[in-house]
Amino acid sequence: MHASQLVPLAGARAIGGRPARLLLLGPVILGMLAGPVLSLEPTQTSWPQFRGDDLRLGVAISPIPSTNETLWSVDLPEQVQSSFAVAQGRALIGCDDGNLYCFDAGNGTLIWNFTTENAVQSSPTVSGDSVYFGALDGHLYCLRLADGSVSWGFTCGMVVSSPALAGGLVYFGDQSGRFWALNATTGAEAWNRSYDSGIWGSPTVADGRVYFGDITGGFHCLDASNGTLVWQAQWDGSDVYSSACVQGGRVLIGRGLGDVLMCLDAVTGAEIWHFSPANHVYASVAVRSGVVYCHSWKYLWAIPWDDPDASGEITPGEAIWSFLTNDTQGGSSPTVSGDRVVVGSDAGRVFCLDAVTGTLVWEAPMPGFVYASPAVALGRVYIGSTSGKVACLGSPTTPRVYTKLTPAKTTVSGGQSVTIDVMVTDATGAPAGDAFMAYSATGGKLSATFGTVVQGAFRIFWTAPAVATTTIVRISATGSLQGFEVMGDEVAITVTPAAKVVPPKPPRVAHPAVLAGLVAFVAIDSALAVVLIRRRKEMGVGRP
Repeated sequence: MHASQLVPLAGARAIGGRPARLLLLGPVILGMLAGPVLSLEPTQTSWPQFRGDDLRLGVAISPIPSTNETLWSVDLPEQVQSSFAVAQGRALIGCDDGNLYCFDAGNGTLIWNFTTENAVQSSPTVSGDSVYFGALDGHLYCLRLADGSVSWGFTCGMVVSSPALAGGLVYFGDQSGRFWALNATTGAEAWNRSYDSGIWGSPTVADGRVYFGDITGGFHCLDASNGTLVWQAQWDGSDVYSSACVQGGRVLIGRGLGDVLMCLDAVTGAEIWHFSPANHVYASVAVRSGVVYCHSWKYLWAIPWDDPDASGEITPGEAIWSFLTNDTQGGSSPTVSGDRVVVGSDAGRVFCLDAVTGTLVWEAPMPGFVYASPAVALGRVYIGSTSGKVACLGSPTTPRVYTKLTPAKTTVSGGQSVTIDVMVTDATGAPAGDAFMAYSATGGKLSATFGTVVQGAFRIFWTAPAVATTTIVRISATGSLQGFEVMGDEVAITVTPAAKVVPPKPPRVAHPAVLAGLVAFVAIDSALAVVLIRRRKEMGVGRP
């Protein structure tokens, strides 16, 4: 494939439905406009690519927050397996609905989204004003960060691999088994190599070499400038989905089903040691200060950089610590910063641990599985899950209290009354102070539209409206408390039409002859009563 395969692609959509301008410029013009490819190292305010930096170290410069409060979240239409990139105040992530989304990193406002023809599971890479990512529609894309418009697109096999940039080239693999190096500015092919199995993991470029694995246990080291083979390994019974971490002349890579983390010489490929956690190793590792953080199924491990007894194998008994994540997929890779490490789990949790001891600092629930790896920037954690929820976790600038509305019933008939308990708590769930609350409903009647929630608890009453058809009524609460930001709440109650009361019908005589008989019987009975009274008088009955 060559530059002639640059094609017009599906467009970006900006806020409000205004189409972003599609651009497909020639290589010469693009070279003049795009500018140089910038360094891809994390900073206090950025996490520009999968695993943070070129070496895939998983180390953030920004601190990991001390609390797990949700600063903002968005529910996307389908599952999220991509991981966030954060740069220039924007947070970007792919979704299985075929979109790459660009949010304001501070508040979660959607800035733009770019629509492809299939799922986006590749994690984006941001360099300057360019965003690189792949999709299962068989393209690698380069967009403009400013508005999501197309710089170029390259046709290939389906792409899950997250691109790596180095030396003016962008590297990635596809599921057809092809590994590509393209000109990062123009999208023109520099070189490619073909393999017998798909490439899912993201490549790592270090010291002029590029490292990547394939799903039948192959691991490859090529010359990054021309694709010449430097060395390769083949591990039967393994599948390499993770990305290599390169540090200090070593390469660390998980063997998936092989249940082994390999530590190899980066130049020769010779084995230095291996770690056998007795669980699959699909996640990429993080390395800092002589400690390797490895997430295998069920556990996050902290193991030493060097084999303690020089046997060539680090055993679980030689680990510094381990923490039970109850993960059974092993996709989320850890991120470390300062004295904390954070990782996701398909048990529906994000865990923050003490990096030295492995003790739990906090955990945050996430619906669905968390395959994504945490991005850390701006003192926050950015993460997504297979439920489609993407979230920004951290410590708010202003302390928060949280409102919770709990109705006694969520389905009622028109005219019925329902009690609604109002709770205002801090982040730990403890009752907060006396917040002043305002209540509103889209239908029916509230017993109060405002009031003070004393010591964090109050109760209001709501009467459902009369409805002709089933109706959803939303009841919401907002509030204020000095020195705090009060987070409101909303509940939905289903109102059904009230059952009609039918009055009883009077008895009805079945036939006229019966009615005539009844009338005759009454007349005869009355006549007999008269005769009986007269006879009693004649006989003197009842006289003294």
